[in-house]
Amino acid sequence: MTLLVNFSTNRKHIMPLVRIDIPSDTPREEQVALSDAIHAALVATFNVPLQDRFQTIHLRTSGTQICTDEFLGITHSQQVVFVQIFCAIGRSTEVKKDLYARLVSEIAE
Repeated sequence: MTLLVNFSTNRKHIMPLVRIDIPSDTPREEQVALSDAIHAALVATFNVPLQDRFQTIHLRTSGTQICTDEFLGITHSQQVVFVQIFCAIGRSTEVKKDLYARLVSEIAE
Protein backbone atom coordinates (compact mmCIF):
# COMPACT_ATOMS: atom_id res chain seq x y z
CA MET A 1 0.00 0.00 0.00
CA THR A 2 1.36 3.40 -0.97
CA LEU A 3 0.06 6.48 0.78
CA LEU A 4 1.26 9.83 -0.45
CA VAL A 5 -0.09 12.80 1.45
CA ASN A 6 0.19 16.26 -0.02
CA PHE A 7 -0.19 19.10 2.47
CA SER A 8 0.94 21.74 -0.01
CA THR A 9 -1.46 23.78 -2.09
CA ASN A 10 1.46 25.20 -4.07
CA ARG A 11 2.02 22.70 -6.89
CA LYS A 12 5.47 24.18 -7.62
CA HIS A 13 6.75 22.59 -4.42
CA ILE A 14 5.43 19.05 -4.90
CA MET A 15 8.54 16.91 -5.28
CA PRO A 16 8.57 13.51 -6.96
CA LEU A 17 9.04 10.47 -4.76
CA VAL A 18 11.46 7.90 -6.19
CA ARG A 19 11.55 4.21 -5.31
CA ILE A 20 14.63 2.30 -6.43
CA ASP A 21 14.43 -1.50 -6.34
CA ILE A 22 17.81 -3.25 -6.60
CA PRO A 23 19.40 -6.58 -5.64
CA SER A 24 20.45 -6.74 -1.99
CA ASP A 25 24.05 -7.50 -2.98
CA THR A 26 24.42 -4.17 -4.80
CA PRO A 27 27.48 -2.42 -3.32
CA ARG A 28 26.74 0.78 -1.38
CA GLU A 29 28.77 2.92 -3.79
CA GLU A 30 26.62 1.67 -6.70
CA GLN A 31 23.45 2.42 -4.72
CA VAL A 32 24.65 5.99 -4.15
CA ALA A 33 25.73 6.42 -7.79
CA LEU A 34 22.33 5.20 -9.01
CA SER A 35 20.52 7.48 -6.58
CA ASP A 36 22.67 10.45 -7.67
CA ALA A 37 22.06 9.72 -11.37
CA ILE A 38 18.29 9.56 -10.92
CA HIS A 39 18.24 12.79 -8.95
CA ALA A 40 20.44 14.53 -11.54
CA ALA A 41 17.96 13.53 -14.26
CA LEU A 42 15.04 14.89 -12.21
CA VAL A 43 16.88 18.17 -11.58
CA ALA A 44 17.71 18.55 -15.28
CA THR A 45 14.31 17.63 -16.75
CA PHE A 46 11.63 18.15 -14.08
CA ASN A 47 13.31 21.25 -12.61
CA VAL A 48 13.42 19.65 -9.18
CA PRO A 49 15.50 21.80 -6.82
CA LEU A 50 18.86 20.17 -6.11
CA GLN A 51 18.25 20.11 -2.35
CA ASP A 52 14.80 18.46 -2.65
CA ARG A 53 15.48 14.75 -2.80
CA PHE A 54 12.93 12.13 -1.78
CA GLN A 55 14.03 8.57 -2.51
CA THR A 56 13.70 5.13 -1.01
CA ILE A 57 15.95 2.20 -1.87
CA HIS A 58 14.46 -1.25 -1.63
CA LEU A 59 17.05 -4.04 -1.43
CA ARG A 60 15.53 -7.08 -3.09
CA THR A 61 16.57 -10.48 -1.72
CA SER A 62 17.24 -13.47 -3.96
CA GLY A 63 14.07 -15.13 -5.19
CA THR A 64 11.77 -12.14 -4.68
CA GLN A 65 11.81 -11.01 -8.31
CA ILE A 66 9.67 -12.84 -10.81
CA CYS A 67 10.03 -11.77 -14.42
CA THR A 68 11.02 -13.14 -17.77
CA ASP A 69 14.65 -13.24 -18.87
CA GLU A 70 13.80 -11.25 -22.00
CA PHE A 71 11.19 -8.66 -22.80
CA LEU A 72 10.77 -6.67 -26.03
CA GLY A 73 14.10 -8.05 -27.23
CA ILE A 74 15.97 -6.84 -24.15
CA THR A 75 17.69 -9.52 -22.07
CA HIS A 76 18.15 -8.92 -18.37
CA SER A 77 19.30 -10.82 -15.32
CA GLN A 78 18.38 -10.87 -11.65
CA GLN A 79 20.56 -7.72 -11.39
CA VAL A 80 17.85 -5.66 -13.09
CA VAL A 81 17.02 -2.29 -11.49
CA PHE A 82 13.46 -0.99 -11.21
CA VAL A 83 12.88 2.74 -10.80
CA GLN A 84 9.45 4.11 -9.92
CA ILE A 85 8.83 7.84 -9.91
CA PHE A 86 5.64 9.11 -8.31
CA CYS A 87 4.90 12.68 -9.33
CA ALA A 88 2.04 15.13 -9.54
CA ILE A 89 0.04 15.53 -12.70
CA GLY A 90 0.95 18.29 -15.08
CA ARG A 91 4.17 17.33 -16.82
CA SER A 92 3.83 16.82 -20.55
CA THR A 93 4.58 13.59 -22.37
CA GLU A 94 7.55 15.34 -23.97
CA VAL A 95 9.02 16.25 -20.57
CA LYS A 96 8.54 12.68 -19.39
CA LYS A 97 10.30 11.37 -22.51
CA ASP A 98 13.14 13.79 -21.80
CA LEU A 99 13.34 12.40 -18.27
CA TYR A 100 13.53 8.79 -19.51
CA ALA A 101 16.29 9.65 -21.98
CA ARG A 102 18.20 11.57 -19.32
CA LEU A 103 17.83 8.69 -16.84
CA VAL A 104 19.43 6.33 -19.34
CA SER A 105 22.23 8.80 -20.02
CA GLU A 106 22.92 9.56 -16.34
CA ILE A 107 22.83 5.90 -15.26
CA ALA A 108 25.10 4.83 -18.11
CA GLU A 109 27.84 7.26 -17.00
